[in-house]
Amino acid sequence: ESRFMLTMVHILRAPVAVMQNSIQLIQKGYVPAEELPQMLSRLDLRSGELLAILDDLLLLSRLKEGLGAQPAVPVSVAETLETACSSFQKEAAERQLAISMEVSDRPFVLGNPDHLRLLWSQLLSNAIRYTPLGGRITLSLKTNSQERRIQGTVSDTGIGIAPEEIPRVFEEFYRTEAAKSMKETGTGMGLPIVQLLLALYGGTIEIDSTPGKGSSFRFTLPEFTREAGVKP
Repeated sequence: ESRFMLTMVHILRAPVAVMQNSIQLIQKGYVPAEELPQMLSRLDLRSGELLAILDDLLLLSRLKEGLGAQPAVPVSVAETLETACSSFQKEAAERQLAISMEVSDRPFVLGNPDHLRLLWSQLLSNAIRYTPLGGRITLSLKTNSQERRIQGTVSDTGIGIAPEEIPRVFEEFYRTEAAKSMKETGTGMGLPIVQLLLALYGGTIEIDSTPGKGSSFRFTLPEFTREAGVKP
């Protein structure tokens, strides 16, 4: 708990310090009128980063405590994939990234549709953030009917993860050396959120990655069928 608090303070301090410094410069009249719009834009960016960190912290806390649960309903995993993919199309286009979907089956999970959309969104957001200009991202969905398991995959041609760092990427706040070397901001909480979501449903996740070439995140979930009555 002490380590968690120290890490959280360290992460929150940076954007708050930048915002405070900028506000003080504006208040004291040190910022020329022509530079004010740019500084206000930076303030807006930093406040957005701070809000994202707080949102992730709140979400992690709620998932750990099992709060925010809704009555379980049959959820189309394909529909949640399509919704998540659609919401990121504009950002991907701005980065000149090609996103493709390969949906072999349209299985169901018994649970909360918001959880499934969040699962896809966290993985897709990571792929977009760490895939260089002109790269490719592929999302796939299929079912192993014999094992009654659903397999989803998010693959990219991004910066990749070093083998020795793969076991650590699910630690809260952890960011790989390659990720930290990029200009992209990140909280290091996306993959811990993914892992907690999958744990709620009896799911699993595996990573295949090659530094400089890309990564594949494969997760499985128990399939819901009315005959089997499988529950997460």
